[in-house]
Amino acid sequence: MLSSLARHVKRHMGRLWAWGFAAGLAVTLVGIGPADAHGEKSQAAFLRMRTLNWYDVKWSKTNVTVNEEYEITGKLHIMNAWPSAVEVPNQCFLNTGQPGAMAARLGVWVGDTFTPRSMKLELGKTYAFRVLLRARRPGHWHTHVQLSVKTGGPIPGPGQYIDIKGNFSDYYDPVKLLDGSTVDIETYGIGKIYMWHLVWIIAGVAWILYWFNKRGFVGRFAWVASGHAEELITPQERMVGAFTLLAVLLVIILFYAITVSKYPNTIPLQAGDFRNIQALENEVDSGPIAIKYERNL
Repeated sequence: MLSSLARHVKRHMGRLWAWGFAAGLAVTLVGIGPADAHGEKSQAAFLRMRTLNWYDVKWSKTNVTVNEEYEITGKLHIMNAWPSAVEVPNQCFLNTGQPGAMAARLGVWVGDTFTPRSMKLELGKTYAFRVLLRARRPGHWHTHVQLSVKTGGPIPGPGQYIDIKGNFSDYYDPVKLLDGSTVDIETYGIGKIYMWHLVWIIAGVAWILYWFNKRGFVGRFAWVASGHAEELITPQERMVGAFTLLAVLLVIILFYAITVSKYPNTIPLQAGDFRNIQALENEVDSGPIAIKYERNL
């Protein structure tokens, strides 16, 4: 009798503890607010202190509306004390660090050179830069200018809050094509993108369900573990696999040919790095104080 009562009390105490824990967790979740932090401070000190020096960085506007253009300008010094753990910036890319596509990047200029791709910057040199943006998504956004360096990742510079007003549905991104027509690449071909994603999702789900319904993952594992791996796939299943592979290849080849015939005028993929970027002169070590880096500590 006493043991039965003890089990009953113990069971109810466990339930009360579980309900109390869930209630406490729910109360703490109610008070959670948006996080406000700077991720660049999580980088190693040598990346933040011995790679780049950003200065004279300015945002032309901090309050804009959707489709309004603004720019980030400034100067970037590549330090002579570049750490050996990161490759020298023979391949780097100037960009912005922002929470998603809140603004479209229209163009980047480094040393008066249009640099839509990677470039080479030299140690000890200082470069002027300009980034042209168009406001896209309404909100209160914290953005940075940053230089992505091969093996070093993105190295952010100063940040600034940008307030974008208006409606996201009003955003457009016009681009002039080779035939002289202008399209909005924000929505151009979006229907076909959705269609092809749906087609391959359906094909993938059907493929997974077919094999799962045969024996399932556990059943197939048991067959392999028991030494019957060669008998696992039947001739019929091999035919299904071959037919599926053939169908996928035919769909890709057929619609690739249709696309090429419909859009004969294309621009090849752009590759290669920009070199011989014009650096600024008399920007560093030209004043009354000169800095000389001697050794690692």
